[in-house]
Amino acid sequence: MSRKERGFVRIRGEMVSTQINIKAQPGARRDEIAGWRGEALLVRVTAPPEGGKANEAVVETLAGALAIAKSRITILRGASSRQKVVQVDGLDATEARRRLDAARHHV
Repeated sequence: MSRKERGFVRIRGEMVSTQINIKAQPGARRDEIAGWRGEALLVRVTAPPEGGKANEAVVETLAGALAIAKSRITILRGASSRQKVVQVDGLDATEARRRLDAARHHV
């Protein structure tokens, strides 16, 4: 897998999942996928970093950009940090990257 795909694929049985490094920016002017910053995807959300509101907004923003249900996204690490690792079920790294890049260019 190339460095540009930024993430990796796990295949368990027939389930494919991709893990993505996220840098969350709560309190932004709008919810958006702002692009790649090194190895992490910058996700800006308007929600404050209080009571899980920003995490919920990050998941909603990712789900919208990836055109999948929120239930297919899990925060694996970083629930109380701006640096997060999320797991996306049902998409390989190439397809996830394609959809995230397309969402960024249509904002």
